[in-house]
Amino acid sequence: MTRVECFDRLFNKHYVGLLAFVDSYLHNSEEAADIVQAAFVKLWERGEFSRDEHSLKSFLYTTSKNLTLDYLKHQKIRQTFSDSTYKSYQATEQELIMEALRDFNAFEKEEGNTAVNVKKLVMKLPLSDRHIFILSKYNNLTNQEIADILGISVKTVEKRLKISINFIKKRICIIIF
Repeated sequence: MTRVECFDRLFNKHYVGLLAFVDSYLHNSEEAADIVQAAFVKLWERGEFSRDEHSLKSFLYTTSKNLTLDYLKHQKIRQTFSDSTYKSYQATEQELIMEALRDFNAFEKEEGNTAVNVKKLVMKLPLSDRHIFILSKYNNLTNQEIADILGISVKTVEKRLKISINFIKKRICIIIF
């Protein structure tokens, strides 16, 4: 029997069983298929088909198990990194918003009576609109930067800013005149 015929026979005989074995660890059939494929590639690269079938089957299952465990370790590392990155992003987002609010409060002291009136109007805006307005007008962030910080689209930022500005313009005119 040629090397290719021997490999085909092993593949056809053990592929489904190996797939079920790996999938029992992963619960993800696509990843399981990739790992089983990699195990067969390792077998092919070794090129030792002269052994008895039992030792080849053992090699395939051991290799599949090791590849699966490596995959799971890698996924855990990725998840840990992803979680820490997300927490860091949330903390940075909160810091930016708090800094914007501090700058906004300081603005009142610098600018005088008109600033007090504008601040009162800004404080009447809904919380999310208030954050967008303060980040834009008092912290000079671009719409894209605000969208990235708040996790919303640029169009949403533009729309909420327009609504906020119109709200403030209408009411500041009444206060001034």
